[in-house]
Amino acid sequence: MADFDPQQDAPLIVGERVRIVSAPRSGSDRQPWERHLDGRTGAIREFLRTDDAVMVTVLLDALTRRQRIAHLVRLRLWSSWQQGHDIIAREYPAPDALAHLG
Repeated sequence: MADFDPQQDAPLIVGERVRIVSAPRSGSDRQPWERHLDGRTGAIREFLRTDDAVMVTVLLDALTRRQRIAHLVRLRLWSSWQQGHDIIAREYPAPDALAHLG
C-alpha cells in the first residue's frame, strides 16, 4: 500500500477507503480522537482540488461498536502555502479477497 500522491495519482472518489498514515494534530482544545489520527481508517466523504491545495474529508470508522457519533476529519494532502501536509494511503482489498474473481 503506497502513500497517496495528490500530484501524480488519480483523484480519490467519494466512498473510497483510505488509511491515515500521518496527520499530526496537537492542542489541548482538541478532542482525544482528533489528536490520534494516525492508523485510523475511513471513507472519503469529499475530495477537493484547487489550484493551490488538495483536501479531503474522511468519515472515520467507529473505534468501538457502541460509538454513536460520526467523526469527520478534514485533511490537507497538499498546499502551495504550507510545507507540512497530511499523508493517507488507499486501502485495497486483500489479495485473497479477490480470489473469487479470478
